[in-house]
Amino acid sequence: MEKAHITEAESEILSALWRRGPLPFVSLIEGVQVRQTWAAATIKTLLSRLMHKDLVEDRRWIGEADYLHALNFCNLLPGPEAQQLATYIGWLMHGIRGALIAGLLFILPGAVAIMALSVAFLPIVKRNCWMG
Repeated sequence: MEKAHITEAESEILSALWRRGPLPFVSLIEGVQVRQTWAAATIKTLLSRLMHKDLVEDRRWIGEADYLHALNFCNLLPGPEAQQLATYIGWLMHGIRGALIAGLLFILPGAVAIMALSVAFLPIVKRNCWMG
């Protein structure tokens, strides 16, 4: 099976993600705009194209019509489109269990990082603040 071709613009998005790891969309925009003068909508479109190439063309986890239906539905909802799309695809592939697992695995790395930072800063806060 031949892999989908990645354009130079899509490669720029991927390199920004690889340089800085998982990051929020706003940080991704800032990271890309340091090197490019693209608008936020352009960056969002490039991310959607990358997801399409991975999910539909390479892995073939979902068909074209299902992907477009999911993308249109996710665009209507408030919140992070990528998480909604991952949860929807998990639901399509494995029902409720797949949706729960996809949704949880999408937010788990960020939750673990926040908890680790909270635990790391707790001694500093206790020593330097009003908490005693």
